[in-house]
Formats: sequence, structure tokens, C-alpha cells
Amino acid sequence: TIFLDEVGDMSLVMQSKLLRVLQEKEIEKIGRTHNISINVRVVAATNRSLEQMVQQGTFRSDLYYRLNVVTITIPPLREREDDIGLLAHHFLVQNNEKYGKTLRLSLEFLQFLHSYNWPGNIRELQNCIEYAVIMCPENELRIDHLPSHMNKSFAIEGMKPGAKKPSDIVSLRENQQKTERILIEGALAACNNNKSEAMKKIGISRRTFYRKLREYGYMDSK
Repeated sequence: TIFLDEVGDMSLVMQSKLLRVLQEKEIEKIGRTHNISINVRVVAATNRSLEQMVQQGTFRSDLYYRLNVVTITIPPLREREDDIGLLAHHFLVQNNEKYGKTLRLSLEFLQFLHSYNWPGNIRELQNCIEYAVIMCPENELRIDHLPSHMNKSFAIEGMKPGAKKPSDIVSLRENQQKTERILIEGALAACNNNKSEAMKKIGISRRTFYRKLREYGYMDSK
């Protein structure tokens, strides 16, 4: 399996060569006189509209239809709020190991991550976690460890981290569930996924804690 990222940025010349590879199932290595047969599965990704590029003549229609056998649309990070805390913890573990630190995520940091719009999607989240790990001289990541362009977003329309505009107000129950999820994520992250320590940190019983874990999809319902 080969993965072609940002295939929409490929030049027309390279598109022609890729189409030949997919059609003929063979490649021509530099310095070789005979082509080499291949058996590969191609996974391609792009954040551009290939249909529109085909209409504009910047992407070959034959290559588009050759690639577009099965399409999987991945929503932007701002539409996958349940993934934010999990990804943040994953990147924190990576960067703790990379920079020799043992940092944890503070609740205010997690609350901001959930309120931010993420125009740069997962790459921006990965970048901001690494930046915060480098800049943090303490034991946990806080808002003031974020990149400056993210800190400036606090001042937009006088909003504070986690604040919502009137049009975004949700029911009390929905708001409570969101807060509970953030608390659970923060506690698990701070305790390195030690559930016993996490439930003590939150201050709830074991029965309630595990019920919440099942309710919010952090463990199997069995």
C-alpha cells in the first residue's frame, strides 16, 4: 500500500506518470531498460476539491476517476470534538518522550482546546502541543504556554477560553456532558490513564466514574 498525500498539488506531468503506473501496473526505474511490474494499493488524500480542479483543467479527469473508487470524507477537527482530548494526550506523550519531560494537561488547557476552531486541523494541534511542551517550565501545560496566535484568539469579541457566542448556546444537559468529558480527559491525562487515581482526582465514586467512561465512549460497554 502506498499513500499519496496532497495529491491535488501534483503537477500535470506527474499526474500523467501516475496514471500510467495505475493503468499499466508497472514502473520504469532510471537506468533500467525493462519496466518492473508492481502490485500496489493506492491511498490518496487531498484537502482540495478535485472535482473543481477537473473542471478548471488543473487535474486530469482520467486520473481523478481512476483514483476515486472509494471515497472517505474526514471531517475537520472542529467537527470531531471527541477526538481533541485523545489526540492532545497522544501528542503530549510523544513530546514528553522527545524532550525528556513529564508534563500533563491542565483543565484550562483542555477547555481551550475544545473551544478553539482549529483552522489548521490536526497538524495545528500537533504543532501547538509541541510548542507548549517546549515552552512550559512547570509541571502542566497552561494557556499561556500556547503559541502567540492562539493566545490572541482570547481577545476576539471579548471572549474567554471556552466562552460561546449567543448563537452557540446549548442546553444545560449538553453543557454538563461536555464539561464532564473534559474533566475525565484531564484527569486521565494528568494521571497517565490510571483510572483509580483519576477518579480520586475528580472526587467521584468508582461506580459513577466507570459509568461515565462507558457513557462517553472511553471503554467498552461490557
